[in-house]
Amino acid sequence: TAFFALGLPALVGLLAAVGFATFALFPGPLDLRGPVTVLRLGLSIILLIPPFVVAVLIAAIFGAALLGLGLAVLLAVVEGAALIGVAAWRLDGHVDRLAA
Repeated sequence: TAFFALGLPALVGLLAAVGFATFALFPGPLDLRGPVTVLRLGLSIILLIPPFVVAVLIAAIFGAALLGLGLAVLLAVVEGAALIGVAAWRLDGHVDRLAA
């Protein structure tokens, strides 16, 4: 229950941040299909590895699965916030030109 209450919202937020960041790198219709989709999938997989490793290590070493889940969620939120910050910085001042 704790995984579904804490882990899934963090996962969805991280995946949304990855999508936002890849759009900031490659704005336009190219993001819908093609190589950017592979980039987004690869980045998602790479960014999901550290929270998973943290959760498993904390649960295995200390026997506290809830603490591991909490730290993994915190790490996923920090990664997502960093991605959104970079994407917002990249798109700053260029949003009005995206429609052109």
